[in-house]
Amino acid sequence: PLLFPEFQNPMFLKLFCQGLKNRGLTRMPTGLHGISSIFEFFLDSVNDKLAQPEFLDYDKNKRLVEKAVGKFSEALADRGAMWLSRDEARTLLNAFLPHEGYEKSLFRHLISEGLFSADRFWSGHGNEYEEGIRFSYERLTDYSKVKILLDRHLDTNNPKKSFSPDEPLGRLVKDERATWMNGGIVEALCVQVPERVGRELPEVAPYSAD
Repeated sequence: PLLFPEFQNPMFLKLFCQGLKNRGLTRMPTGLHGISSIFEFFLDSVNDKLAQPEFLDYDKNKRLVEKAVGKFSEALADRGAMWLSRDEARTLLNAFLPHEGYEKSLFRHLISEGLFSADRFWSGHGNEYEEGIRFSYERLTDYSKVKILLDRHLDTNNPKKSFSPDEPLGRLVKDERATWMNGGIVEALCVQVPERVGRELPEVAPYSAD
């Protein structure tokens, strides 16, 4: 793991160690390679923990944490956003496990587990700030949004066509300005595209290689 540059990031280290703690582990499990598998390991660990009777007591095989993260990521991807209003996020996340009260809500526990954070954001409406919910770790935001975008728009049989400049994926890297504006997304694409099609991003979008 020390050769993996992500481990130099304190927030990533915190999430990774939290995942180990949730699983009752004291060392990195074998077979865990790459940023995607580590993020999935963390989400699985939170799901297993919250499924326990002393927390939210649900069937862990329902994978409620993964489903909630997926829905949250879809909402971000749909509007090209980095956060959702607190009310919208609470409604969206709690829909997966309806429960009376705040203390036993999925919304509260996903925040307390460090998956999401509450913050204040410039709303753009009425020149004021509002409280919103975001992923605690920005790379997890980019990873989750890219997963949704690839699920929707990547043709694994013809990835070059999917990355044509006039396609949704291609527009993310169509020119230098686009790649600069979508830096985190491009980095996540560089990880996930090879995992899906066995080819690097510059191969499927050669016009943007430079």
